Amino acid sequence: MSCSRCQGLMVAENLFNPSEGVSHTWMPVTRCLNCGNLEDALIRLARCLPDRLRRSTRTGPQRRGVWIKEMREHGQW
Repeated sequence: MSCSRCQGLMVAENLFNPSEGVSHTWMPVTRCLNCGNLEDALIRLARCLPDRLRRSTRTGPQRRGVWIKEMREHGQW
């Protein structure tokens, strides 16, 4: 399998997931040996969704501080 970012070699790994409540679990993922890109089953599923089902994103800068400054300037906050 090749990486979607750099076309490097992806290897299967199990990552420890401590955020699953009381019982800790291991998640099967694939990791790129070149760039470190991690993918799991949910990420691969989301990439297969048609455009009309995907979440829309805002255009422009995504940094929180930039949006707060713009909202204050326009009196929306």
